[in-house]
Amino acid sequence: MPVDIGVVGALFDPQQVEASLSLYLTEMEGEIDDRFEFYMRMKYLLGEFRAYSLPISQDMLELEQELDGEFASHAAEIQALRIAREQRQAEARAALRDMTRKFGHKG
Repeated sequence: MPVDIGVVGALFDPQQVEASLSLYLTEMEGEIDDRFEFYMRMKYLLGEFRAYSLPISQDMLELEQELDGEFASHAAEIQALRIAREQRQAEARAALRDMTRKFGHKG
């Protein structure tokens, strides 16, 4: 989910980065009915900031910590679902390889 927050121009202006982040989160709040979806989008956005070593304000970090605590059980559930999905995908790839070997590949 790429987010255009004017990062190129904002790289050297922490105030512009913070303003862009605040604006984006305000827009998201209006669009998102589900608090967990808001949390997931915010985590993604903050992850992007961290990846580019952009500054994150203290109030944003505090909000992240608060929501991390609120959704800790959801995070465990999501991780379990992700692992199960990866296992199913690996099994499907193995089955496809077996079928290809057994019946030969007709290109």
